[in-house]
Amino acid sequence: MNPHSIVKIISLCFFWIPICLVCKIREEKGTYKNLEEAFRNPEKVFVLKMKGTERKKLVTLSREIVRFQNLKELDLKGNQLKGFPKEIGNLKNLRKLDLSENPLMFFPKEITSLESLEELNVSGTGLAIIPKEIGNMNGLLRLYLDGNPFSELPKEIGNLKNVLRLYLVVPEKLRFSTK
Repeated sequence: MNPHSIVKIISLCFFWIPICLVCKIREEKGTYKNLEEAFRNPEKVFVLKMKGTERKKLVTLSREIVRFQNLKELDLKGNQLKGFPKEIGNLKNLRKLDLSENPLMFFPKEITSLESLEELNVSGTGLAIIPKEIGNMNGLLRLYLDGNPFSELPKEIGNLKNVLRLYLVVPEKLRFSTK
């Protein structure tokens, strides 16, 4: 390799590094991992990542979540949430919701009114029942139901015509409701 080629390669590397850093900054803008910080600028919150850790797990979710009207992604994976405030149904711009690995007592029906929701993950939550209103979630593209002890699924789940990926481990006794 001649010295002129090496100079070109080095120049390209220095040219690309700043561009990559700018991409990373843009990607992280509007992403929050701390509720306290997010509540300071609720209109600037687009992604809220509140994954549970060994030391810190959410037990409840504040009704104030409704202040994040521009929220597109809410990641609550691995916390100790058993339920959700009804206000979660008012997050009209929400596209992705991860509730996996929370000990949910019931499926929050308010979620079924989120028309912009494209991805819903309730894997490993212990849910035994999915409400029939799930069939109204026409914008849903990806649905994660695996790792739950379902014995019956509502027939309305068949109304999800736009779902591209459905994750479900089918137990032998699983049946579809005829009600």
